[in-house]
Amino acid sequence: MGDGDASLEMMRAMQEDLRTMRDNHLFHIEKDMRETREQVVQIDARLESVESFVEEIKALLKKYAWYIVGLVCASVGAPMMM
Repeated sequence: MGDGDASLEMMRAMQEDLRTMRDNHLFHIEKDMRETREQVVQIDARLESVESFVEEIKALLKKYAWYIVGLVCASVGAPMMM
């Protein structure tokens, strides 16, 4: 009976160790996911300002595109006529 009790006690200790390792592992996974979510929120906030800047540039280019094309054509066409 002594060997059986020792084996049973050793198995219970191993189960407890496995539970502890599982819980620690899940805790660290949760912590990493939380940090990743926070980083994504920060990146989204920074990207919003970049996207709005790009939209402003696009609007300016659309507004002045024909003037730019006209100036380029005039500057290229005038020397060719001479």
